[in-house]
Order: sequence, then C-alpha cells, then structure tokens
Amino acid sequence: MKYSIFHTSQCGSTLLATLLKEKRRTYSEPSWACAGDMSNIFSAEDETIVKYPSFASLACRIMPGKKIFIFRGLKDHLEKITSKPSAMEKHLLRHYPFNKHVRNLFPKVVADNDLKKLAFVWAHMYLDAFYSQNVLFIDANKFFLEPIITLKLITNFFGFDLVEDLEPLNFYVKKDFLATENNLSEIIPTEKIPFNIKDGYIKSTNFSEIENWVQEHIFSQIISNEIFPLFRNKDGEPIYSFIPGKTILLEKN
Repeated sequence: MKYSIFHTSQCGSTLLATLLKEKRRTYSEPSWACAGDMSNIFSAEDETIVKYPSFASLACRIMPGKKIFIFRGLKDHLEKITSKPSAMEKHLLRHYPFNKHVRNLFPKVVADNDLKKLAFVWAHMYLDAFYSQNVLFIDANKFFLEPIITLKLITNFFGFDLVEDLEPLNFYVKKDFLATENNLSEIIPTEKIPFNIKDGYIKSTNFSEIENWVQEHIFSQIISNEIFPLFRNKDGEPIYSFIPGKTILLEKN
C-alpha cells in the first residue's frame, strides 16, 4: 500500500507529514517527487508515506493507495497566500503557468488579475482531489483547532495505530522537515522554534468576489456525471496519458 499527502499549499501538510513519520517511512517533497515532467511520479515504495508538492495534485488522480488531501477553503487560501510574498511569487510565476499552459483543464477561463490566477491554481488542486478515489479530505482549520481528533481520523483511514509523538505540534517543522531526501524519522531538528498550532487557523471574510468568479466560470461549468472531459486538453487529447520521463511541453494558446 502507498500512502500519499496532497494539499493546497501553506495549509499544514508538512506538519501532518512530520507527525505521521513514526507510522511509516515518510518523505516530505523530496526532489524526485517534485520533477515538473513527472518522471518519477511512481517512485514511492510500498509502505511509505509521501507528501507531494501542491502543483503535483494531478498525481492524486493516478496514484494507487490511500491519499489525504489537506486544504484551505478558497477564501482562507487566498488570505494565507497573499500574506506571504514568497508564496505569492511561487504561485504566480511557477504554479499558474504550469496549470494554465501544461494542465489546461479550463482553456476558456481568463484570469485577468493575480487573485484570479491564484484561484485558478487552487481550483485545479481541489478538483484533482475531488475527482480522485480513496481520498480523505481534511479541512486545515479543523486540523489546526483539533489536531488530535484530526490525526485519529487520518490514522483510522490509513489503518495505522494512533500517533504517540505529538511534539511536532509545538514547533515550526518546515525548516528541517520540508524538501529533504531523508526519511523524516531520521531527522533531528536544528532548532525547535515554538509554534502555537492554533495560529494556523484562518477564517477569511475577504475575497467573496473571487469565490463567486470560481463558482461561475469553473465549478458551474462542470457536468457532474461527465467528468472525463476534465482529463482532456483543448484538442480532446488525454492530459494524463503521459510517459514518465518524457518532458511535458508547454502548449501555445
């Protein structure tokens, strides 16, 4: 069995992976899982947990095994991403072009400002999980407010015993446990900077107009009993029929 963690970015996924490290060999965005051409997308060994980068949400549809999708709702997601310049830059300069030109699930959608571009990316991630199998959805706010209850939900879904080492809930884990080639259980943190997990909670009252835009231009255009077109590009060719190792070329609109 393979165990995977997918996410919407900046939502507690690294912390979740760190907490699960005692249950199975666990990896958090190692380089082999982050290749843009998906050349190593099936490299995860059985009985391991892999947290994939947010842009690789498409792997949720084709990866075997059980999967967690931890996410922020759109308004909360926008609140978080716009509060961090580095996250904004990454989404606008890397994730949006990838989703717009390589994924191309919504070729007719025009995202004419930064917020719409962020929402466009979020919609891809969310729908990838929504139309996948064997996925447990975890609202990030529930995780931040009730981490023990949420962890029990996740371990029950994976078929694991309860997590015993809860220390990662109390310090920032990204510095040491993100984007490493090592099994997370082998890592000794260099500095345990205190962290209050409830600080991760966000309940935004902003961005209603963007939420409405996504509903009108993306969600409402999906025919619920005809999801297969989501797997095709504007020429009607399957997007997910790629050969690992073959570079995905950008399409010219």
